Amino acid sequence: RRELPRAIGHEVQIGSCQVLPFDQAIRLTRVVVRKPGASQSLAEADVAQVSLRGIFQGNVALSHVLLERPRVYLDLRELLAAPDKSKPDAACPLLALKTLSVDQLEINHADVTIEAPDAKVQLTDVGLSWEVRRGVIDAHVEVLGGTAERAGRTVAIGRSRIEAALDLDDERATLTRAELQ
Repeated sequence: RRELPRAIGHEVQIGSCQVLPFDQAIRLTRVVVRKPGASQSLAEADVAQVSLRGIFQGNVALSHVLLERPRVYLDLRELLAAPDKSKPDAACPLLALKTLSVDQLEINHADVTIEAPDAKVQLTDVGLSWEVRRGVIDAHVEVLGGTAERAGRTVAIGRSRIEAALDLDDERATLTRAELQ
């Protein structure tokens, strides 16, 4: 509880923390993560349950992560803006997955807001599951609905399902199925 903010470089608030010895897991409730000094949270979750598999040479391996009713805010405006030659290149946020491995991830009933330089996407009741097989993440995403805004226009997003594979070693993503309504 005390080490988490230092480990991830963000402020973390935790309502309660429970050790589940039979599940070899930790269950956190009312979790809020934000950049230091920021008022807007990056992520919140009613419940976060994590099972640690091990720590190996700078890598953290989790066997199972469960998030219930998370609310995620991704501000990509700075990352996707025109490059500033005086600043070093911003790293891709997905590169963090090279030092953190999660064998199974389960996210239920998430709300996600993504802001880009000229667009905003809001997704409601998002479900995500992934399982790592032979070093490749097999992911399944289901979205109940949402909206996309760009240039003053708003478009409704209907129920959608996406299945994909993400190979971090080869830095390759493969879309295997997409259903959009």
